[in-house]
Amino acid sequence: MPVDETASFEDNLTVVLPVRPVPVAVAEAAVRDVLHRHEGLRTLIDRAPTPYAHVQRAFAVDGLTDVVVATDEDPEGSVYSTAANLSFVIGEDFPARFVLFRRGGTVSEIGLVVDHSATDAWGFQVLQHDVTLAVAGRADGLEDPFAGEPAAAQPIDTAAAQDTADGVADNRRGLEIWRQQARRLRAALGDWTWDDGAAARFGRRDESGAKHHIGFLATDDLAPALTALTERHRIGPPAILLTAYAYAIAAVENLPAVGVYAVSANRLSLPVKSSVRFSAMPAPVVVPVRAAGPTEADVHDVATQIFHNHRAANVDSAVAARDVEEILGDRYGTAAAFPMFSYVTDPVLGTTANQRSFSRERLAYQEPEQQGVVTFAEPRLRGPRHMLSVQRTGGSALLMLRWNEHTGWNGFAEAMLWHVHDIVRWAADGFGGEPPAFGRAR
Repeated sequence: MPVDETASFEDNLTVVLPVRPVPVAVAEAAVRDVLHRHEGLRTLIDRAPTPYAHVQRAFAVDGLTDVVVATDEDPEGSVYSTAANLSFVIGEDFPARFVLFRRGGTVSEIGLVVDHSATDAWGFQVLQHDVTLAVAGRADGLEDPFAGEPAAAQPIDTAAAQDTADGVADNRRGLEIWRQQARRLRAALGDWTWDDGAAARFGRRDESGAKHHIGFLATDDLAPALTALTERHRIGPPAILLTAYAYAIAAVENLPAVGVYAVSANRLSLPVKSSVRFSAMPAPVVVPVRAAGPTEADVHDVATQIFHNHRAANVDSAVAARDVEEILGDRYGTAAAFPMFSYVTDPVLGTTANQRSFSRERLAYQEPEQQGVVTFAEPRLRGPRHMLSVQRTGGSALLMLRWNEHTGWNGFAEAMLWHVHDIVRWAADGFGGEPPAFGRAR
């Protein structure tokens, strides 16, 4: 369940989208078509004590008058700026806003603003495609612009989809995958507790008031290593990067294993690829940590877990979190069992957008002066507790580590970024010899 925060607007997904010029009424009809197609954009969450810990209600599109605003201003004006920089209030605001830029009664641009809890980079591209298609279809007189398009999967944890027979069965199947992975992680962690980790030594338990940080490492030698691993060992980039991230965490936290949530690969069917829904967090991938470094078999197992776990990526998150916390106890929420990982390429983010970091710093990570240099963003009010995102385009890659300072990672971030880099390079060389030492001098 997302928490309301005044700074959550920092994570709003926004774009001003050029569309076929149409009258305002046609543009409004196109937006209704899009909202009808994607249930998650017209669902409100009520905080209420239920077996699912919350109640979600899907609304008919005709009642969404507050979602669409028409203005005579340009995109640089106050109407769109206010819409883009206003936090969504869970339970009160629908998670999307559409600003129609009206010029002489004609709309040729639409501003999109979506809450980060409702979509992701891939889904936001789907939304842009669907808005463009709906406007063009309505302009051509089509009653249903999506008649020839694949059906779009709905989030199972939205109101209507969760109550269908398929939704109930899929939820039950997915929850069992979560439980299996949680039990596997609990066994692999052994006697490790929060008191053994970095937070106990350098941070604190309570994250309230703690700042969030981002560290960047741009590099032009990871892409060839990732290509070599794919060609020689049939290891895809997400599997080795996630494994390397787990080893970096283990070095800081004194861990025998790490559970990592891979949030970037659950677009495994055409209906899901056609959905704007958020890539819901799947069950954790369990990575055992060996003194001799990961084996090729370990990384293949990680790849298998990523694929298998994403079958459970759309379950009711409130129930899944409750079950995992019950199994893991006080390890839940720690660096042992709560870090996230994402791998972003041009098809996910878009070729143009992926030229720069998707953080607000918009780092041009392909520039020569950025290569092999660790930089840090200004601290901010909110962000993930522990997360590594990797962007890749052409011959360049960007490692982006995000953490809350209560984790105790402040003094380790640079070493962690380099350790991910080094593990990948070591694996590309054949998994032989001594594994890279954590924190080696540069």
